[in-house]
Amino acid sequence: MSFFGKPLAVAVGAVALSGAALAPLGFALAAGSAEAHQASQTPQPIQVASTIPTPVQPQASEALIVEQPAAPEIDGVRDGDLVATPETSEPVPARPRTQTVDAELECLAKVVVHEAGNQPRAGQLAVAQVVMNRVNDPRRRFGRTICGVIMQRGQFFNVHAYNPSRTNQRWRTAVEVAREARDGTSDQVMEGALFFHAAYARVNFRGRTRVGRLAGHVFYR
Repeated sequence: MSFFGKPLAVAVGAVALSGAALAPLGFALAAGSAEAHQASQTPQPIQVASTIPTPVQPQASEALIVEQPAAPEIDGVRDGDLVATPETSEPVPARPRTQTVDAELECLAKVVVHEAGNQPRAGQLAVAQVVMNRVNDPRRRFGRTICGVIMQRGQFFNVHAYNPSRTNQRWRTAVEVAREARDGTSDQVMEGALFFHAAYARVNFRGRTRVGRLAGHVFYR
């Protein structure tokens, strides 16, 4: 045995004698070796430097939504809100088309006052409708305007020389009736009537169809 062989044999013998004591150390070394091997096989995450993202500009086809400013509030109510008030909570009656008494309407109201001012409203309306039926006559046998029909010779009277009071209820009713007849907002009282005369008068209307009698007049077409 060489100089170096003797100490090696002594060392091996010592290891063999103390094998029970060195076993834990062997297991620890084996475990550490396994962990190191597993760590070498596991991929490490790649570190990426953070960058500031670039804002994306909207395309031409994209719509830009702009928030509208809120409507101003006045006493807790914003402009545009529907608020029920005593004035709007109740139905509002429809206003008449116009309150203006033009020359044509005045001519018709004068006929109503003169011919049927003392009769019921239906009788007044029937007289006014006779005038309007003549204005709208498809055969054009009469004037084409209200005043033209009334002023036709031998038919009514000269309304331009007749000036009834404009301050009493009779005139106001006559204007209402005349407007109603001119606007055609009511059914015909005496359907298609073109003529009338006082019920007490003896008038020969041969060839005319009698429509009926209402209040103080008899109507024909």
